[in-house]
Amino acid sequence: MRKLGILIILLFFLIAIVLFYTKQPKSTLNKVENDFAIADTALIDKIYIADKGDKEILLQRGSNSRWMVNDKYIVRKGAIDLLLETIKRQKPKHPVANAAHNNVIRNMAGDAKKVEIYNKGNEEPVKTFYIGGTNLDKNASYMLLDGAEQPYAVHIPGFTGYLSGRYILKEVDWRDRTVFALRTEKIKSVKLQYPMNPKKGFQLNVIDNQNFTLNALANKNAKPIPLKIADALNYLQAFRFMACEAFLDDYSRTDSLLKQTPKNILTVELNDGTKQKLDIYYMPVNKRSKTQFDKEGNRVDYDIDRYYATVGNKKEVVLIQEYVFGKVLNTFNEMKRLAKNKGGLNKASKNKKPKNN
Repeated sequence: MRKLGILIILLFFLIAIVLFYTKQPKSTLNKVENDFAIADTALIDKIYIADKGDKEILLQRGSNSRWMVNDKYIVRKGAIDLLLETIKRQKPKHPVANAAHNNVIRNMAGDAKKVEIYNKGNEEPVKTFYIGGTNLDKNASYMLLDGAEQPYAVHIPGFTGYLSGRYILKEVDWRDRTVFALRTEKIKSVKLQYPMNPKKGFQLNVIDNQNFTLNALANKNAKPIPLKIADALNYLQAFRFMACEAFLDDYSRTDSLLKQTPKNILTVELNDGTKQKLDIYYMPVNKRSKTQFDKEGNRVDYDIDRYYATVGNKKEVVLIQEYVFGKVLNTFNEMKRLAKNKGGLNKASKNKKPKNN
């Protein structure tokens, strides 16, 4: 009898536990309401992100697997790769506690991002969810699936931080920053002009894959200078990939900048006759400039690490770095050293910038 009594007590205890948890839906993980991830992101071909205001982003994968943002610009590979990885790995950390539930829902109603994810061939989203603020520990973002009642703190296991920042709402932050991405064998010539000092200008011509010549832009009658193959190819290799640091979409002095004389005009002509052009301008020293004074202690007028530039014929200003583009911004005299086997380019003069235009 004693054993039977113990069994009955245990049975009632188990029943009580089951009843307790079935009455606490907001304290347990509900598979229907917490399935925020998509395992096979290769099937995703469209992602829509919007806020409660007027910001919206449409990311679409083309037939060539290249992503576009708002049907206008190529998407930056790193940004879309990070987003797809997030969609694949994001998991609920815990459901929102009962005490905080109403506040979280209220905040999401006023300030949340809506995300719709579409798979190939589907006109309706396969998953829709809302992203709110972060939890108190700042290691997860509140998310709510469309049609669900229970929000969750969602994270990526092993990652410390929150996920909402990966669902970018600024178009400019999605844009690919590539300026040049040219295979060496596609290049016919490279012309670099110095409008303020024409004698520094040059043109490198590709005769074939074994013959390269250099011309002085300021002396049309001078004979072309044959260049060493290895050095010429090393110079052209720089055009395999060069990217700007940022798009200055909020730059307010574009018209004034375009009236100035460029520091350089860089033009790359391809074998098919097309040309890619970059106009480069000095950028006045500002608070971000690393170098404020020269070796003599005089204040410098122009940033020695960054330039303004415009790509092609667009009136859109971008920011470029000397570290990236400086390797091709040589003078005619520096390029002549490629024909004399002097051990490479002399870059010392590149860090010297005039104080005035």
